[in-house]
Amino acid sequence: MLKKLSCIFFLNLSVSMGFAQNEIPKQYVDHDGKPVNEKYAAYYLETYKIKDADTYWQRKLYYNDTMPAAIASVGRCRDREGQIKEGSFVFYYKNGMKMSEGDYVNNSKEGEWEEWAQKGNLKALNHYRNGKMVGRNISWYQKGNMSDSTMLDENGNGKSLAFYPSGAKQSEGEYISGSRNGKWMYYYLDVKNQKSIEVTYEMDSVKNYTCYTETGELQKKDCVFEREANFRTGDEGWRKYLVKKLTAKVPVYTKLLKANESYTVIVRFIVGMDGSIEDVKIEKKGRMELDEIAWDIIQDSPKWIPAV
Repeated sequence: MLKKLSCIFFLNLSVSMGFAQNEIPKQYVDHDGKPVNEKYAAYYLETYKIKDADTYWQRKLYYNDTMPAAIASVGRCRDREGQIKEGSFVFYYKNGMKMSEGDYVNNSKEGEWEEWAQKGNLKALNHYRNGKMVGRNISWYQKGNMSDSTMLDENGNGKSLAFYPSGAKQSEGEYISGSRNGKWMYYYLDVKNQKSIEVTYEMDSVKNYTCYTETGELQKKDCVFEREANFRTGDEGWRKYLVKKLTAKVPVYTKLLKANESYTVIVRFIVGMDGSIEDVKIEKKGRMELDEIAWDIIQDSPKWIPAV
C-alpha cells in the first residue's frame, strides 16, 4: 500500500513540474476580463500549455473571493493570455453548480449552449453560428414552464413568442436581420390572449401603435406604449427580494463593516427582452468583497417584465 501511494505522489509531482515550465503567472481581472489590481479583482486567471496540443493553452478562471478557490470557468484557448477561447467551455457558479456549457470557435460561441440556474434547473437552450443566435432558442422559468421561444435563421430572420410565468402569452412578433419588424402583439397578464398593445416596427424603430382595453376595445385615451422594465411583483417585491438576499449575507458583510458604518454600491444592469438580467457592472469600484455581494444579488435576480 505504501509503495502504491508513493507512486501516485510522484506522478502528481511530475505533472506539476511539467506545468510550471509553461505556466503564465496569475492574471487578476474584473467582471469584464480586464486586468486589475488583485485587491479589486473579481477573478484570477491561470493558463498553461497543453502537452499534447502545442497550439492550445488550458484556461482556468477562479473566483477571487472564495476559500478554497472556486472555479468560475474552464476550457482552452489559442493564446497564452487566455483571451481567444477555443473548444468546449464550462462556466460555474460559486456554489459549484454549472452556469453554462458550450463550444467556442475563434472566441465566438458555436453550436448548442445550455444555461442553468443556481439551483440546477435548466434555464436556457440556445444555438449559435459565428457568435450569432440561430435556430430555435428557448428559455424557461425556475418552475420549468417556458419563458420564451425564438426561431431565427442565419440572417437573423425569424419569430419570437414569449410567455408570462403563468403560461399566458406575453408577446409575439417577427425579426428581420436581428431587429423587430412588422406587427408585434403584447398581451395582458391577467386576461388570456387579450392584446394590450399592437406595435408596428421598422428595424426596431416604432412607427405606430394601438392600445386596447382588457375587453378588447380600442383605448383612445392614456395609451402609453413605452414602459420601463419592472420587477414582476413590483417595487415592493423588488425591495423584499433585496432585503431577503442582504439578510442572508449579514454574517459576511458585518465582518467587513465597522459599527454603524454604511457602504453604497451603484450597480448598472440591463433587463433583456426575455426579462433576464444581463451585463451587470459595478459603476464605482471600492471594496471588492462588498461590491461582489451587490453584483451577486443583482445577477441572481429572477426575471423582470422587460421594457416595451
